[in-house]
Amino acid sequence: THTPPSSNWFSKLLAGKPEITKGLYIWGNTLLYPAHCVLLKTVNLSMSHLWLDLRTLLLSSLESAVGTVGSGKTMLMDDFFDAIPLERKRRIHFHSFMLDVHARIHSKKMLNIADPIPPVAQDLLNEAYLLCFDEFQVTDVADAMILRRLFEELFKGGLIMISTSNRPPDDLYKGGLQRSQFKPFIPLLKRHTQEICLSSDKDYRLQGLLTKMQQQCFFSPLSDDQTSEMNRLWHDVCDEEGQSVETRTLQLKGRTLEVKRACGQVAWFDFDDLCRSAVAAADYMRITQEFHTVFLSNVPQMEMKDRDAARRFITLIDCMYDNAVKLVWSAETQPEHLFQPKATKLSDSQRMLMDDLNLNMSAVDETNIFTGEDEVFAWKRLVSRLGEMQSEEYWKMCQKFWKGPEGV
Repeated sequence: THTPPSSNWFSKLLAGKPEITKGLYIWGNTLLYPAHCVLLKTVNLSMSHLWLDLRTLLLSSLESAVGTVGSGKTMLMDDFFDAIPLERKRRIHFHSFMLDVHARIHSKKMLNIADPIPPVAQDLLNEAYLLCFDEFQVTDVADAMILRRLFEELFKGGLIMISTSNRPPDDLYKGGLQRSQFKPFIPLLKRHTQEICLSSDKDYRLQGLLTKMQQQCFFSPLSDDQTSEMNRLWHDVCDEEGQSVETRTLQLKGRTLEVKRACGQVAWFDFDDLCRSAVAAADYMRITQEFHTVFLSNVPQMEMKDRDAARRFITLIDCMYDNAVKLVWSAETQPEHLFQPKATKLSDSQRMLMDDLNLNMSAVDETNIFTGEDEVFAWKRLVSRLGEMQSEEYWKMCQKFWKGPEGV
């Protein structure tokens, strides 16, 4: 049974300075068998108030995870949480926890409590003094501004925190607004948790995800089922990125490009946003610098009237190919059938152009201005390139050679 420090001032005086109760902060991209061995050797928790052999519980949790390819930090924490025989314990995703905290703070303010954080912390401790957080990450400025004070109160009250994260403590809220006010939380977190980095030269979970993506990176024909599968893959990739999905604005020279769905270094675009809008090669190059993987949905079958969109699509794919960017996409039909220009009568604007060029109608059959011949030739090359971009060799090459943002 864990006995949190007494709140009675006389008891505190007699007890002297309490030993810091340490939890665990487990971070890394994956948990593999070699990392299990490292953890077996390094876990040595100082928890004088917890009359349980947590080390044994952690090791028994590891036993169930060892040998399971792709088993990760969350699985380890879940096994630990299930094994520990405490009543006042709570396992929650960190984002959900902070939403709950904000709601509690609001409720206290409605009661005209000037400083709501201490009573909120006490309420949380009354419910659970062992908190297991999944995905400890800070992306919201409102969370960042209250974390230090909240956890000062929680740790002072005897909180034991076990958390997983994809980032080391020093990288939390990196690049966030007013980070200078957040930074004092980092040494507090380090003082009250033992940091364990789980790493390996070979990331089996990522490797498995990459294999899954490479084997199913093209979805056709367009349907609800295909869209669902593509969305499921998107969520898997976002989980691996370890960041929240957001709208992002890319700065270009004198203008901006809006990315409606971005997560870390992965983005999702609709075909119309990139190929039926005023977007050019410079925009595509900027995308390839920012994102190592692009999801592109709803590529339609195109005809002669869609020639401009077809040209932009060809340019987009060329930029991605040349810069080692991975593509996951959905289309109405197979690549070789996506551009099917048909012979059509000249439009009024085309006839006006013929007049401006001093060409008579007999010259129409001898020129490729309106036939789409150049696009058809370029499309054949594109089909070959798209096929290569679905290959295992291309995906391995992208993992090795994608450069990422450079001076952007």
